[in-house]
Amino acid sequence: MSTKGGDRGGAEAAPAGHEQGAPAGHQEDALTPQPRAEPGLKGPAADMLLHAVHGHFLQLKELAGPARRNAPDAVHQMRTATRRMRSVLKAFRKLLDPPPNRLQAELKWLAGELAAARDAEVQAERLGRLLAVAIEDQTDGRAPGHGQDNGAGADEQDNAPGTKEAPGNVRPDLARQVDRQLDRQLERTVLPGAPGTAPAVRRLNAELAERLDAGHRQVVLALNGRRYRRLMTDIEDWLDHPQLAPLASEPARQVVPRLVGRQFKHLRAAANSALAAPEGTELAEEALHAARKRAKRLRYAAEAAAVLSPVDVAALGQAAHEIQSVLGEHQDAVVARQLLRRVAAKAAYEGEDTFLYGRLDALEQAAAQEAVSQFQTLWRRFPTAKPKSWGKPWKPA
Repeated sequence: MSTKGGDRGGAEAAPAGHEQGAPAGHQEDALTPQPRAEPGLKGPAADMLLHAVHGHFLQLKELAGPARRNAPDAVHQMRTATRRMRSVLKAFRKLLDPPPNRLQAELKWLAGELAAARDAEVQAERLGRLLAVAIEDQTDGRAPGHGQDNGAGADEQDNAPGTKEAPGNVRPDLARQVDRQLDRQLERTVLPGAPGTAPAVRRLNAELAERLDAGHRQVVLALNGRRYRRLMTDIEDWLDHPQLAPLASEPARQVVPRLVGRQFKHLRAAANSALAAPEGTELAEEALHAARKRAKRLRYAAEAAAVLSPVDVAALGQAAHEIQSVLGEHQDAVVARQLLRRVAAKAAYEGEDTFLYGRLDALEQAAAQEAVSQFQTLWRRFPTAKPKSWGKPWKPA
């Protein structure tokens, strides 16, 4: 493998245009892999794979600066691009000889470095919405979960001026949103019969703010480090000199549908296992999480293949996306309940009231149950056979 990317010359050392938080002497824009051949059904299968990996590589380059600055959604998009690349390399590994195991391991490392920040964002957004529902239920005297939308109504934002400063490196928009929401809730929860609510809200806010701040620091350290720079160089070198199996030179029409079909088969097996597991058990949670990962891999494989024949794989990719989304909602609820229980345990140890944690836990439990119900419905409508003929319209059965 070439080592030409170790020092990229003047373009790296130039201070002008340097991204905030990036170390001096390094810019991702210096990496310029060769243009990729346009994939086609009659062309080699390798063209489709290299086209997909190249696109994800360009996304990583573009998102590194915004992720360092903690720009809205940048970490999310960068983590997604990392996962897409790794997933595509796995789904189409039969086109590669040898498989790029080290590259995949480093992509897994990068996704892990971005995970804490993204997970904290998700939990801050979820619990901000659910706090509003819990307080509304409490104020109106309703049962927990009555009239709530399981987080779908994400338009509870208040753009009023005069909000608080974000602590540390916490993403300012999220921090301000959480603070505004909490300020409104504090005014409404200091009520007879609701002792301890204000301390609970402040404890959750402090926990989430700390996680957001720590997650962002981890992102900056990773993206400014040698390991990340080496990874970007390795991806560029791999794109310039891919190691392909003989199968990669065969026409995409003959090869790619079979490889996408393998991912379809893996998802079907994982989904059936999840549906057979006793509902509400740890085994079921693990099986649902595994099905979500399989749906994600099928989706990414189908989206990579869509450049060849969008009509044939669009329905399959969309169906997999829907499964991934509802199972993602389930997984987020499971993680939120774990967080709530840990924070509630600390609060109980220090003598604080834990009523609000229980209400939030009930809302998350309802969200998880609703996600499972939606998954069951979607799976009944899921395609019963993989696309067999590319070049002709294909729709779910």
